[in-house]
Amino acid sequence: SDPTRTLVGDRITAVWEAAGVDPADAQVLGYARTSRPRAPACADLSEDQRWWGKQTSTLPPGKVAQATMLRSLTAGLEDQGYEVRRYKSSGSETRILDAVSDNDGVHIRLYITGGGSASLDVKAGPCATRLWGEPERPYLPER
Repeated sequence: SDPTRTLVGDRITAVWEAAGVDPADAQVLGYARTSRPRAPACADLSEDQRWWGKQTSTLPPGKVAQATMLRSLTAGLEDQGYEVRRYKSSGSETRILDAVSDNDGVHIRLYITGGGSASLDVKAGPCATRLWGEPERPYLPER
């Protein structure tokens, strides 16, 4: 069994629970491992350590309000030692919650629409937190 795959799956469940969502209401998509042997952000790692595992989970609208989900997750992740950033779209009601933990090498990115549907990406592995950048426009820092 791949411990990174287990970590990613456990984080997905924990994020939904922290957001007040029943994990059974979310669909979990396939796990993929990505290798980036030439990634400049990971250059100080040996080539065989320049990778991460990623899994996506989606939530249909109407399960939890956007503001409630953002508030609950921000507090919960910060309490666990994550650095949390939030972004809002200049063209829609969509928000992004971005969180990274160097302690366990996890990067979480959650897109939440105004209607409450959500898409959650969780990455883990030696290079997962090093490629953490701001989302591209139309997303701007919220706080």
